[in-house]
Amino acid sequence: MKSFIDVLIMRWLLLNSAGAVLLWYGWDTGTIQSVFFLDQTYISEAILTVFVFGWALCSYRIYQCSHALNRVAGALRTIFPDKRERFNITTEAYVSTVVRFNNSLLLMGIAGTMYGLVVAISGIDLNNLGDASTVGQELSKMMSGLHTMFVTTLTGLLSALWLGIHLTVLENAYRKLFLARGQ
Repeated sequence: MKSFIDVLIMRWLLLNSAGAVLLWYGWDTGTIQSVFFLDQTYISEAILTVFVFGWALCSYRIYQCSHALNRVAGALRTIFPDKRERFNITTEAYVSTVVRFNNSLLLMGIAGTMYGLVVAISGIDLNNLGDASTVGQELSKMMSGLHTMFVTTLTGLLSALWLGIHLTVLENAYRKLFLARGQ
């Protein structure tokens, strides 16, 4: 019987290898640099920081779960319906911190969107729109806010999506663990 640690670690490696290829491509094309260079609010950096902590926590929990699954791999039993509720509560306790990180990424992306929208709208001086020489400056201010809006939204969504995939792997691993233990 193939050990669970091999399966979980291989899934983790496959998932993160795909992510590394995507990051390399983004770096090679200059997309990643432009996100951080042009975001003057540093919201994208904050989102990245929360993502890294959430990713590290989820990866560590996957590693822990894979070791625990190896210890109980031979003791698989059928779970009875009266134990399912306890299983759901216990699984939630193990993955709730990672879920909070994932939700925080989404909220930070939305907050960046709102901030960028406020910058875009407040940067426009309606009195200067009639003067052709200042229209370019007003549009530049507005575009800065729109850039912040789109970049932070995209950063928050993509990082939440990536951590969500890790979260799914973690939840499935804990489900197997609790089923194996018969809890």
